[in-house]
Amino acid sequence: MNTNTRQLLLDYLDSKLSSSDFETYLYSTQSLESELGQETYLELISINYKHKDCRSAVSKLINPFLNYGEIHKSMIINTIDDILSKKVNIHNGLRELNGWCWKGYTFLGKIEIIANIGEAGRSVIHILDDSDTEDEIRKKIERYEPGLIPFLENIKTRLLDETIVLTGRKVQHHQLGTLFEFEQK
Repeated sequence: MNTNTRQLLLDYLDSKLSSSDFETYLYSTQSLESELGQETYLELISINYKHKDCRSAVSKLINPFLNYGEIHKSMIINTIDDILSKKVNIHNGLRELNGWCWKGYTFLGKIEIIANIGEAGRSVIHILDDSDTEDEIRKKIERYEPGLIPFLENIKTRLLDETIVLTGRKVQHHQLGTLFEFEQK
């Protein structure tokens, strides 16, 4: 499955894409049938995308084609690379990593700035000013959490050398709902 198709399917399953936009994509993407197979493709275009349970139906059809562990690993590494290379606003990148914590990848929350990015009273956002430039924001964040850059580099290395493995398996947590599992070696 090509990267664009995979990302679009993930966006739809994560509710980042509307059902009507997803349905339009299905009908306008000629390669989709060959990527998913005729049977799955026909089942996808047979779904009523106006029905409230359409995402669930798509999820059941698509999940066998998605290796969530590899997909998530790639996305987390890309976010870390973007933060390290300054391609992304650091605050947004940290929020994205915090989102991965909430999906079950709690190893990212072992540093306070990622774990508490959105919490009232404990968040780094209280030291930032709207008039700060990106460089000023980075300097404040690095003063607040001096171990951030080495931590991110370490996480990236551990993901690449597979001492942290994102399994792709989902587990049901009694308070937090569905979370993805990982293993540390």
